[in-house]
Amino acid sequence: MDVNLIIPSLLTIIFGLPSLIAYFKSRKTQIVYLEDENINLFDTAANRFAKLTIQYDNITVDNKLYLLRGVIICNGNSDITEKRSCIGLSLEEGGKWLDFSVISRSKGLDVQHNINNDLLEINLGLFKRNEYFKFEGIFNARNPKFLFHHRIPNVPKIKKLYKKAINRNLFSFLPVIISIIPLVFSYIGLSRVSEFNIIPYNAKTNELIDKEILYIAKDFTPILTSLNKNMNGVLLPFRNSRNYDVTIAFKDSKTGEQKEIKTIMYFRKNFEWALFVSFSILMLFIIFYFYSFIMFLFTQRKFLKYLNE
Repeated sequence: MDVNLIIPSLLTIIFGLPSLIAYFKSRKTQIVYLEDENINLFDTAANRFAKLTIQYDNITVDNKLYLLRGVIICNGNSDITEKRSCIGLSLEEGGKWLDFSVISRSKGLDVQHNINNDLLEINLGLFKRNEYFKFEGIFNARNPKFLFHHRIPNVPKIKKLYKKAINRNLFSFLPVIISIIPLVFSYIGLSRVSEFNIIPYNAKTNELIDKEILYIAKDFTPILTSLNKNMNGVLLPFRNSRNYDVTIAFKDSKTGEQKEIKTIMYFRKNFEWALFVSFSILMLFIIFYFYSFIMFLFTQRKFLKYLNE
């Protein structure tokens, strides 16, 4: 297989298909967590001034106290109809949840919570599609990371998104930009007319002419230049070029004299399947990847509006 076909094919598989799969997965009902911030209160405030101390519930704030802000959304095509839906947030061993509060929520959504040391349980009733609740939590831990878990039937694991990461996701458009480079080279290959892909015809009889004759034609190089300049090499396999006056100079084998024959030719071009397939795959890759990228990015960026509710 031609290398020009292998490269775009691999690009399609590596970059295009995962994006399409991710987009179609996003249409299934799932719980999405979008993190606004997870900050160390000590580093944010107390650490800036040596004599400043901050207390929370009679506990002096140290470098293990964190403030978590985020929003949890029911995303997809259908509601979560369980009468009791429980979402757990567990800290690493030694961590402890200190407080939790719901800042805003969808109208009618019931959100209850229970704190048990390193486990925060959020209890919901019916969780309809596009419903949400925004919350703040304070916890003490050596590491600010935590794990989500739930046992809601037919709902995959909670999808975690981060505000900063979504705003940086425009860089994931880079594969499309990179793929334009081989696309350009493939197009150049398709449009280029050369001595290797040209087919000469007699303009008077429409008969195919032996290509070897062109190599002794005095006008051969200017003809190639003209074809590349004035003809679209992509269309040349399907239509005739204009007529060209061609002067063929040769040495008579008997007399040794230099002779010339003038004729009129038109040209077509060999259809190069490998380059055509390569170009087509790259075009499909760019179209599908661009579409899936825009749709996938939209499904992520749309969650940012919930942080402003």
